[in-house]
Amino acid sequence: MEKWSSFIFAVGFMFVHFFSKSMKFIKDTPRSRFLSIAGGIAVAYVFIYLLPELNRRQ
Repeated sequence: MEKWSSFIFAVGFMFVHFFSKSMKFIKDTPRSRFLSIAGGIAVAYVFIYLLPELNRRQ
């Protein structure tokens, strides 16, 4: 069951990414591409480095 819920969340995030351009309620463009890149790097750091490190220390 746990694998399926992860898969469903991943597919949901993919849909949000793919269809974000066609969302009519978003009227403003993002403030900065660099801010978006920095946010993506921060999220990747958490998933690639911090979570496995926390798992090892448990």
